[in-house]
Amino acid sequence: MNINNDVEAVITSFNQKSMIYEAVHSLCNQTMQPKRIIIVDDGTTDEMSIRVLNEIEADHKIEIPLLIVRQSNGGVSAARNTGIRTAEAALIVVLDGDDNLEPSFVEEVSK
Repeated sequence: MNINNDVEAVITSFNQKSMIYEAVHSLCNQTMQPKRIIIVDDGTTDEMSIRVLNEIEADHKIEIPLLIVRQSNGGVSAARNTGIRTAEAALIVVLDGDDNLEPSFVEEVSK
């Protein structure tokens, strides 16, 4: 596993259901993985979405360290800002919960 310690990923999520898995898996399948994935749950209210986030948080097959930050709903901009404030890396890749990155994205943007 190639890890870029200068990159973290922030995923915003609000009632994304299982689509959030695609965003997480697209980060796990990178040729150069971020050192951490931060999911900002922006006040999810949908039971299925809450269950999916809990499953992701408990999934030990995800090799990249993962943090879920839960907050009251403030909108996607507030969720992005929370994720960026939480990140510690020099470069932050921001995704919405329904995004899917090409496998070389992190490697290409961190050059």
